[in-house]
Formats: sequence, C-alpha cells, structure tokens
Amino acid sequence: MNGARIWYAAYGSGDPVIMLHGGLANSNYWGHQVRELAKSFRVIVMDSRGHGRSTRDNRPLTYDLMASDVIALMKHLNASKAAIIGWRELARFV
Repeated sequence: MNGARIWYAAYGSGDPVIMLHGGLANSNYWGHQVRELAKSFRVIVMDSRGHGRSTRDNRPLTYDLMASDVIALMKHLNASKAAIIGWRELARFV
C-alpha cells in the first residue's frame, strides 16, 4: 500500500471498528480491548507504516500518508465505512 506493506489482523464479526495505535507503538497495545469489542464488532487492528510489523519507504511519515494507508486497507477489506478508535499520546516537556 503506497510503498509500504501494512500488517493488519481482523477479529470477530459485525460492523467494522478500526483501532489505530499511537506513535512508536503497535497494535499489540490494544490487547484486552480487542477481545471485548470482537464480541460485537469486526475489529481491525493495524500497525502503522514504519511501526511494529509494517514496513515503510523513504518518505517522511505524515498524518496524510498514514491516513491514506487506513483508507487503502479499508478498500482492501471492502469496508466502505468503519468506526475509528485511536490512541493519542500527549507529551509535555519541562
């Protein structure tokens, strides 16, 4: 996808829910949440490009590029819409 191989896994069935990890992490961070949500939804976890089991090319990582990876994965999985759950890290430097 877009110059990278994006790793993903899907669990359960029903309406799709895509879970996006935060920076410098991977989809393993969703551990217990996946198990619970998969009881009612098709849960899709992915490792963003350059993270976890996904590769990257030489382009800088940008939110636009990573968003295009999510859209490409949705197209690959024939998911025209999905709920998105994301992880946002906040850093504070003193």
